[in-house]
Amino acid sequence: MRATRSRRLSGRNSYRRHAAYVRQFLHDRGIVPEGATFGDIACGTGLMMLDYAREFPQTSFVGYDLSETSVGLVNETLDAEKVGNARAYVQNIMALDQADDFDYIVSWGTVHHLPDPAQGIANICRAPQAGRDSPAGRLRPLRQRGAPDPAGDAADDRQT
Repeated sequence: MRATRSRRLSGRNSYRRHAAYVRQFLHDRGIVPEGATFGDIACGTGLMMLDYAREFPQTSFVGYDLSETSVGLVNETLDAEKVGNARAYVQNIMALDQADDFDYIVSWGTVHHLPDPAQGIANICRAPQAGRDSPAGRLRPLRQRGAPDPAGDAADDRQT
């Protein structure tokens, strides 16, 4: 019954259009995802990660989420859909102490759930490989528009 629920869940809520948008976004910035490892931080039930893994079959995806139930559902769905380039693990972002694990990070709808957003984002910013300043922009803690950049990069006032 759980495998049936996984198939039904993955078919019912698809982010394929979003995955195609991400492909165009990366292309426009000269980022080649093939062979890279993406971290999907706070992956939830993994439906976006599932569609990313389908859109980019030569890319690895590692999902982290606080919920054991969500991580179990993600991996069950990935197995049922025969997707082998993605896996999810239980990990608390607030305790994330990893560096150099990923080439790139994706995280959607995460910040407002964190008890300390600045610390959570700082933890996430340590995870990409050292020196991996991508054409999409350098990861750094979020700041209020117009506020000084703690990294000293006042030229770019976008929130990243």
